[in-house]
Amino acid sequence: IQSNSQTYMGVWTVFVNACIVALFQGFGSIPLYLFDTFTPSVASFLTVAACGMMVGTGYLLMASVERHEWLVMLIGAVCGWMLIWASSRFIQYLSPNMTRSTQQIIIVILTMTVHSLGEGCSIGVSAGQSQELSSNVILSLALHNIPEGLATCLYLVGRGMNKHRATFYSISCDIPLPLTAVPAYIFVDTFTPLLPSSLGFAAGSMLYISFCELLPECLENIPSYNVKDRCVMWAIFAASILFVYIVAD
Repeated sequence: IQSNSQTYMGVWTVFVNACIVALFQGFGSIPLYLFDTFTPSVASFLTVAACGMMVGTGYLLMASVERHEWLVMLIGAVCGWMLIWASSRFIQYLSPNMTRSTQQIIIVILTMTVHSLGEGCSIGVSAGQSQELSSNVILSLALHNIPEGLATCLYLVGRGMNKHRATFYSISCDIPLPLTAVPAYIFVDTFTPLLPSSLGFAAGSMLYISFCELLPECLENIPSYNVKDRCVMWAIFAASILFVYIVAD
């Protein structure tokens, strides 16, 4: 537990900063308000863009871990992957008549919510270690929450959800962020060893939803004989990953 010098005001500062980072998720929805309607083909391209952003974010989370902690991070990634896979099967078991689209919406929201746990942990741990490190982490997470929010909104709007509701769900996915940041700050010595596995856990969950749920569906909706649309799809996928890197830098 941290020393008495780290007072209630320090905990309050961490909580407020974490809330601000969470709210940055909503800025990602701004580009969607530039369009009125989305055709089915555009909806597929939006899903591809969301998929690329999730892949880019997942990789950045894993790349942020120190080399000597890779094994712990990979174990966390496998656990995150397995949790989302098990959750998907459990939802199918509970509601076999639920449409695939509805199941995927639930899984995407669950994935983004799980992902925010690792971010909250990193904010709390960095705040407990040094002020400079805390500022860098908060700024970095706030900026990369913008493409995360865009990815979530792109997917939800592509599934027919209205923009306001998609924005609300996107921000709501980050509710665990301030709730984990405060305990991580108070019990920094306990949470520091857990940070690599939590980041890996978040990355694994995002990679599962990208490669096992979203991308296969896009490949089904855009058949291989439609070469032009397939090329556009892969270009959007690559550009989305690049966009995440640019924002993160």
